[in-house]
Amino acid sequence: MILFFKRIRSIVEAFSVRERITFWSALVVAIVGGITLLGFVWGNFTKIVPARGGSYTEGIVGQPTYVNPVIATSETDKELVRLLFANLKTLAEKIEASSDSRTWTVRLKENLRWSDRERLTSDDIVFTIEQIQSAETASPLFSAWQGVLPRRVSEQEIEFRLSVPYAFFAYNLERLYPIPKHIFGDVPSPNWKIAESRLKPVGSGPYTFEKYSITQNGFIRDYTLKANNDYAGGNPFIPKFSIVFFADKEGALAAFNLGHIDGIGNMEATDLLSVQRPYEVHSLALPGYYAIFINQNKNLAAKDLAVRTALSYAIDRTAIVSSTLGGYVSPLISLLPEEHNSSTTASFASLQIEAERILDEDGWKRGEDEVRRKEMRGGSISLTMTITTPETGALVGVANEVRNAWQSIGAEVTVKTVSLADIQEHDIKNRDYEFLLFGNILSPTLDLYPFWHSSERFYPGSNLALYSNKTVDALIESARQSADPETREKKLKEASAAIQNDVPAIFLFSPSYLYLSTKDLRGIGAATIAESADRFVDVASWHLKTARTLK
Repeated sequence: MILFFKRIRSIVEAFSVRERITFWSALVVAIVGGITLLGFVWGNFTKIVPARGGSYTEGIVGQPTYVNPVIATSETDKELVRLLFANLKTLAEKIEASSDSRTWTVRLKENLRWSDRERLTSDDIVFTIEQIQSAETASPLFSAWQGVLPRRVSEQEIEFRLSVPYAFFAYNLERLYPIPKHIFGDVPSPNWKIAESRLKPVGSGPYTFEKYSITQNGFIRDYTLKANNDYAGGNPFIPKFSIVFFADKEGALAAFNLGHIDGIGNMEATDLLSVQRPYEVHSLALPGYYAIFINQNKNLAAKDLAVRTALSYAIDRTAIVSSTLGGYVSPLISLLPEEHNSSTTASFASLQIEAERILDEDGWKRGEDEVRRKEMRGGSISLTMTITTPETGALVGVANEVRNAWQSIGAEVTVKTVSLADIQEHDIKNRDYEFLLFGNILSPTLDLYPFWHSSERFYPGSNLALYSNKTVDALIESARQSADPETREKKLKEASAAIQNDVPAIFLFSPSYLYLSTKDLRGIGAATIAESADRFVDVASWHLKTARTLK
């Protein structure tokens, strides 16, 4: 090689000045052309693909208590479940339903393993469902699995028999995260909440538990997880996944700004104002809605359909979405996603005028204090109301906007803010509110039964408006039992229209789930999630590194 370059050098030295200029110019052109050609070939005959490597640290506000899919209730526990356990859909090779949707057969994939290398079989699936169905276990999944008889067909096959046809049962299977029988089989379910496995789970998910650290005061500081090479959904691209726990969102955001963590879930638009480093916001749709649920038993004026209609007309949803919610959500006037649309043939100004007209014609007259009153049942009823809402910045802002809108048409409105825990444990449990600003997250199946069927009016049901309509009940039941998608859609739309006409709630906006991460995180593919924990549904596809390969 040295001899070759010496010979080239001697030849060049023999050139005239003009010949040297020509030679070097041609050489530069050739090199540039070669690089350009190489770049063209590289760009057109190769593609960027995810590559394994790196580590990722998630910040979660809260503490793990029961990292067990059967009894997990908190967001923190559910999020860890998604990382450490696989759902039945992932474990299954095949899922089939009979023509009447009453018998379902699931065949598991070959050679499934728990993280302790024990075999995962149909016995684990049947055991999990039996534990869910036991009242002694007190599983939050109890109601979803009543009337289902699981039967072991073979080591890899399970049959489910339903007492009535249920078109949405596939979603139940997708939300089932089996637990290992060899770990829990000999432990009474009431003892699960004190067993070591509640914090050191043996799972089958994309990651396996490695260790956790704890402070002197008993606060669990962090979890260290590693990629599960036996995961039925494929080996995760990020080998090491850590969780750091925080007491509040402010602490998590401070850690993100310092570079101590790489991602935080459940963000609000206002939270992003305090981020001080480059970031990416992943906006994931939630199939649900935020609404003001009206408890007519607690407010006499709210029993008047004209009042409820006027209150709905008086709210400028588009303005609330843009000014208070940062534009990350969509305004809506009804409860089904395809009907989420705040626009009407009339402008908001004309709707506000219509709201005033409705109240005037219904006998609600303004007094000297500008508050409307109506003569009813031998007395005067004031148009006064209290809106109860969780004390989160965004929802408090929405409640204040609604209060201003309703006061402009002659109502006297008080906003009551309560911690989310207290709302769930007291106000919702006892239905102790007049107007409740809260959210319902539907399943992707859009099953309305848990939220609008009359049987769900009281705790633990989720019919927050205490709504009762026999026609709507029948439509919801029919949709649940129909195996035909077009029939289901028709029934659900009819039910939605009837609910909208009755105005048991005032729909405001459809939510989005905001996930904050560093800019190098790629592969988040979930466009729609059912709850916060579902942001991890495709975590095995998340990646920090890429490579090029031939197309």
